Amino acid sequence: MLFVVRIFEIKLMLKILNIIKYIRKILTSWIPNFSKDFLRMIREYELQGIIKQFPKNCEILEIGGGSGWQANIMKNMGFNVYSVDIKGSEYFDEKIFNVQVYDGINLPFNDKKFDLIFSSNVLEHITLLDKLQSEIHRVLKDDGIAVHILPSSSWRLWTIFTDIIKFWRFTKPHGEHATNVFYEIFYFKINWWKKSFIKNKWEIFKIIPNKLFYTGNLILGKKLTIQKRKLLSLILGSSCNIYFLKKKSKN
Repeated sequence: MLFVVRIFEIKLMLKILNIIKYIRKILTSWIPNFSKDFLRMIREYELQGIIKQFPKNCEILEIGGGSGWQANIMKNMGFNVYSVDIKGSEYFDEKIFNVQVYDGINLPFNDKKFDLIFSSNVLEHITLLDKLQSEIHRVLKDDGIAVHILPSSSWRLWTIFTDIIKFWRFTKPHGEHATNVFYEIFYFKINWWKKSFIKNKWEIFKIIPNKLFYTGNLILGKKLTIQKRKLLSLILGSSCNIYFLKKKSKN
């Protein structure tokens, strides 16, 4: 009798597990696997939205260039572009541009070389952020500008929500500055970055949203068009903010 009960319990548990798997499959059907093509589409669109604001014929340094998608776009637009990334970048095996290796802090260039420093979703991953900002300050011309695209607190919030649906748990922080994903909501706020930039002798002359909605889990991937993501950003918030900086006046 006990043996029969045990078999019944095992079958019941298996049925419950199958039901849970089925429910999870339905809930995550709109969250595709990671796609570099989708990420490229988003990053290239973000760059195209601001590149017209870059000074003509300027010399650009891109930090965190990966495979060089964005550097290649800037080069094709007539800019003289250098790009750096750390050794072991997961995008290096798909390089389409000469992305130089650096140690993540020390930029291998002379003082005041560049007219513009550009990074896209990079600074949040830098542990020694003040030191890198000092290096950016060093290699940027006195009348140059720095442009940084950074994830917003809205991106962090919606990524937490989709993480729970996809993984049924909280994941690790995306960047290096918060101890958990909830603290990271505050670290991704505009005010946190403003304080960091001001502390490091930058003057912020413009902050604009990227006017796109997406999460770290690529909701619906390419099925959700850029136009629809633009509309969603009006309701759910933009996923990145773009910071335009110049050296603080010595006066």
